[in-house]
This record gives sequence, C-alpha cells and structure tokens, in this order.
Amino acid sequence: MGFNTPSVVFGLALAAPIVARLAVLLARERAAHRTAEARRVAERSGRVQAERRQRAVSPDEGCTQLRPIGFLESVFKQRNGTPRQGELVPLGRAKLKLLPYCNAPASLEGLDSFSHCWIIFVFHENTNLHKEDRVKAKIMPPRLCGAKVGLFATRTPHRPCPVGLSVARVEGVAADGTLCFSGVDLLDGTPVLDVKPYVGYDRLEEFRVPEWIVDPVATITIFKVDFVDAAEAELQCAFSNGPPSFSLYDSADECRAFIVQALQYDLRSLHRRRTAAVAHEVRLDAFQLACEYRPEGVVVTEARLVR
Repeated sequence: MGFNTPSVVFGLALAAPIVARLAVLLARERAAHRTAEARRVAERSGRVQAERRQRAVSPDEGCTQLRPIGFLESVFKQRNGTPRQGELVPLGRAKLKLLPYCNAPASLEGLDSFSHCWIIFVFHENTNLHKEDRVKAKIMPPRLCGAKVGLFATRTPHRPCPVGLSVARVEGVAADGTLCFSGVDLLDGTPVLDVKPYVGYDRLEEFRVPEWIVDPVATITIFKVDFVDAAEAELQCAFSNGPPSFSLYDSADECRAFIVQALQYDLRSLHRRRTAAVAHEVRLDAFQLACEYRPEGVVVTEARLVR
C-alpha cells in the first residue's frame, strides 16, 4: 500500500489544519515567552539601578539587610573565660541549629565532608555597640602587655563593624539540621551570619606578621589544673544519672577534660593579672566554677551545676 492511497491523503488533509493551528499556538507561546523574558530583564535592570541609587544616597543600606542563619549554643557562657583562639581548647564544643528559612538539612548537605569550616559571626556582647559614631583608634592586645596598636592591626572584638571570623572543626551534621563543632572560641548565643567550608586555598605558604606576634612580649603560661575533692564530687554527681540536658558533654570525664583545657590558660583579665587576683569565677558549659590561682597552678574549689 502506497502513501498516496485515498485514506492517507484524507488523513493528511484532516491533520493539516491541526498542524497549522499548533504552529500558530507555538508561535504565540514563544512570543509570550520573549515578552515575559524582556519584561523580567527590564524589571531586574530597573531594580538594580534603583538599588545603586539608594546605596549612593545611603552607602550603609545594604549592610542592614544581613540576618543571622542561627544562634550558637556554646560551652563558653561569658566573655571572661572564652579562649582567644579555638585551637587552644580543642574540646570546646558548640552547636548551631539553622533557622527555618535556611532550608536545613538540605542546605548543609556535603559540609560534613570537610574537617573544618569558617564561622562568620557578630560580636553581640560588645559593650560599645551603640556608643557614639567614633571608635577608639588604638587598643592594647594582651600580648603587648599594655602597649597600644591600631585596632585594625588586631583581632579585637571592639570594631566599628563588629563582625568576626573563626575556624572550627566540623564534628557532624544532625538530621534536624544542627551543626556540631569543636575547637570553638565563640560565646553562647553568638549570632552566626554564615558558615563556609575551610579549603586548602585558605592556607598561605608565605606571609608576614609583626614581631610581637612571632615572639610575643608576654608568653602564654600553661597552668596545672587540679580539683579539690568537693569540686570533683560535684562534677561526678552532676553526671551520675546521665549527662544534664543543658550540657554538651556525655560524661563527667569528658567535661572535666574540657575544664582542664580551658583553665590551663590564664583566663583573668589583664587588670586582674596585674593586681595578682587569686580568686576567680567562670561559667563553663553547665557549671559555675570557683577557682584559685596559686603558685603551683589553678585549683577548682567548686563546680556548681547551673542552668
């Protein structure tokens, strides 16, 4: 049977108007798509130009749009007691549960393949956040023992824009979108603006630092840390029925090891060190600790469980 049979010719005749109609509809659809795309490009261009004009009038307008992705739950509950570098206290732990708009855990997929990450955060407990427009130009880093240097030559939290950058070890990502860290140097309740994976490109082979960084005037003193029997008993008792719900440690031994790591560095302020203050209190994890700085080291005299 050939293609010129009456039935085939009749079928083609019937299909021709349908094909023509579909061609018209397709052309209309393409035209509508081109119009919509042109409108979208024009709207985007207009929005970008409007934003640029707004920034020209108010240069800081874009900065006010930043919002946290979550708030850190950390074992460091107060500024006095938080290490200056997270690597000094590798057992220091923290958790970050992302806010709903961040679409966790999908947005965290793959992060646990990295050993470390950068945490970009806000120094939320600065005492000078709402002071006058001018800031102190010079500060006294602990390593300079009272000597001053320009604030932008330091990592002081007291900055015109109180944003910080810290590196931490990624311990895992929970199913509910909670990030677990160790080796942190951040306060409990810290607003986190972003988390970025740490990659090899972040490490420079060549760099230079001032002499007071290479060979600091004040060397870091490491103290021996001991517990009196009563403080040891308080710590063990707190974990006797399992870890307290507000502790980030699973056992008394884990928590004790963390406390020793944190206290072995002098947590006292420069002023208290100058006045040779002996008694000291600090909140670490779920415990309010009373300790004494003695010639032989730091002695924990009380470990009171607090919420």
